[in-house]
Amino acid sequence: MSASPPVARKPCGKEPVTSLKSATYRREMQRVAYIAARILTRFEVTGELAPHDGPRIFAANHIGSFDTFALLATFHKMGVTPRIMAGERFFTGRLGKYPRRADYLPVPSTEDPQRRISAFYCTVTALQDGDDVAIFPEGRISLDPELWPEKPYTGVGRLAPAVTKGGGRTPEIVPVTQWGAQNVFPVPNSKATHPRSKVRWLGRAAYNIARRPRVRVHVGPSMNKEVTSGQLSPRQSANQVMEHITGELVRMRHGEPAIPCGADRRKRTDPSRRLITHPRGR
Repeated sequence: MSASPPVARKPCGKEPVTSLKSATYRREMQRVAYIAARILTRFEVTGELAPHDGPRIFAANHIGSFDTFALLATFHKMGVTPRIMAGERFFTGRLGKYPRRADYLPVPSTEDPQRRISAFYCTVTALQDGDDVAIFPEGRISLDPELWPEKPYTGVGRLAPAVTKGGGRTPEIVPVTQWGAQNVFPVPNSKATHPRSKVRWLGRAAYNIARRPRVRVHVGPSMNKEVTSGQLSPRQSANQVMEHITGELVRMRHGEPAIPCGADRRKRTDPSRRLITHPRGR
């Protein structure tokens, strides 16, 4: 008996796609990212995914401009094709066609609650359909002066209970810790619009790539069921996910200086969203 063709859907993007085509496109993007990561960096992936009869939520720390490529390369190696939640500005312009075709999930940059709620339920629908999802719980590249994870938004703690409540299979939350990606592409300064600033950025990027920095990604074991079942509050669940990531990052950064090598000291910092259990207790 032949399988029924995939149904066209348009849950969030501007272009109707089919689940089969978008998954194929994500797979190709991940393959390209894996090749790039192997060429530009000394790329390492540790950990493994346990069998799970249901969707997964991959939650990762956000440390630089290259860490999305590192995630895509990791997903290629793991054999999964999650839909990434990304700022809606990445869905516009010439390059915006790539996340649209991959059926990634746009997150509104505005504080309009209605648009944020719509984006949240779009992600819930994706999980109920059986798609894996990848999310940066911090919502931005970390502005901690030492690049430790920041206090997360509560979305990562709300997704799994909402999927279960809607009749879907309970997703597992898989923490993903990465380090070294910040040494590939410097974080661009949003205020640096002068051509000389762009030349300096390109120069630093070329210097970093020539050194082939070490980029490490660790896929941890899934979080315990109290995090995904709704037994904890969304804030408690989100904090537990980030604390797990922070604990693994402490192990990765053992013996390194407090201010990471290669960090752009001119980058804006904001220590106001530090986790309560910050590794340095400040």
